[in-house]
Amino acid sequence: MKNRIKFFLTIPFLLFIVQYYSFYHLLPQEIAVHFNISGNPDRWSDKSTAFITHFVILSAMTFLFLGISYLIGKMSDSLINLPNKHYWLNSENREKSINYLKNTIATMGILTNLFIVYFNQLSIKANLDQTAIPIFHSLAGMIGLFLFLGILIFRLYSKFNNIPESENR
Repeated sequence: MKNRIKFFLTIPFLLFIVQYYSFYHLLPQEIAVHFNISGNPDRWSDKSTAFITHFVILSAMTFLFLGISYLIGKMSDSLINLPNKHYWLNSENREKSINYLKNTIATMGILTNLFIVYFNQLSIKANLDQTAIPIFHSLAGMIGLFLFLGILIFRLYSKFNNIPESENR
């Protein structure tokens, strides 16, 4: 399970490396690194600084989600805030509950990092074409991320908010 989480959390990171490897030599020396609400560039940087900055951000996000997934299993039950904690974190259910939490947190990390890679690709395309980022693509990315995160949070709450019927008797 641990290796699967690490593997899947590194996929967006590897996509980012492939992105820059494929497009870095095609980009102008100075690139747009920030776009306003209309998708027009409003902040610039040299491409090597932009690459390093994006690399650091994506690395930090990857390690953040890996760290949270690791620490959740090591935490004291008093530090974990769950509905019906007395049931879900008892000795019978703790391991399965913690694994569910780890997988959900890792999935959130994967989605967040894919979102970063997606916006990085929009930025690369805008720099190559010398155009704005289409507002539809920005909105689609943000709505998609929030929708999937919302579904994960809803599933998390739904699972832990209810004690199975067989256990209520």
